Amino acid sequence: MPGIVNYRTGSAFYLPNIEIENWDVIGALSQSFSFPIFIDNDGNCGAWSLYRERQERNLVFVNVGIGIGTGIVVNGQLYRGSNGIAGEFGHTSIAAMGVVCACGSYGCWEQYASEQALLRYLRESEDVPEALELSPNLVSLAVEQAATQSGYQRAFRTLGQYLGVGIANIINALNPGLVVIGGTIAQAASLFLPEVEYVIHHRAMATNKHVALTVAHEDAIVVGAAQLPIAHTLLQSPLAEV
Repeated sequence: MPGIVNYRTGSAFYLPNIEIENWDVIGALSQSFSFPIFIDNDGNCGAWSLYRERQERNLVFVNVGIGIGTGIVVNGQLYRGSNGIAGEFGHTSIAAMGVVCACGSYGCWEQYASEQALLRYLRESEDVPEALELSPNLVSLAVEQAATQSGYQRAFRTLGQYLGVGIANIINALNPGLVVIGGTIAQAASLFLPEVEYVIHHRAMATNKHVALTVAHEDAIVVGAAQLPIAHTLLQSPLAEV
């Protein structure tokens, strides 16, 4: 699930982009289903999937869609924090008095480097239709148009610059061995990744400039989600966490 989710209690504290708070997900679903139910944040699912695939013991998965969430693996374990809700880098501030966010704050990273931001950058361009809306196929449509339209190309470059700022902050804070960009935005990697790499090179400190950066395969999150019931039932071994 997107947003602030506590897999230990089976509840969603806050899903800002769909305006849901304090939802006992497992409690609600258990009224209709008798089998075990597990939930987790989509960023954590992606991070765990990539850890199992690549065996990099310190990595960050940056899930970019309508918003931005991250999953963090430290020494081969998911890092969840004291309340199970670590990884909300999308709501760290990169502009002190910036764009208002659904969370109630201002200048949150996801307001500058997500699908919401991409749509805003596109609307600022003269050669993009005003009727363009936030939709599940926004990124794929924009990628198609970017092949011939400079406005779409500029929008992706701008998004890449801001995405790089946030990732540089993460790298400087955590010094991971690998950063992986996933989510719907990953399909546009060729359009924004050079900007991300440029910004990281200039903003990351010392050896952090050389932290490996790559793009996730499209099934990373669902593969990680599938590992939840497998780990808890067939393997009888909950996902490692700190």
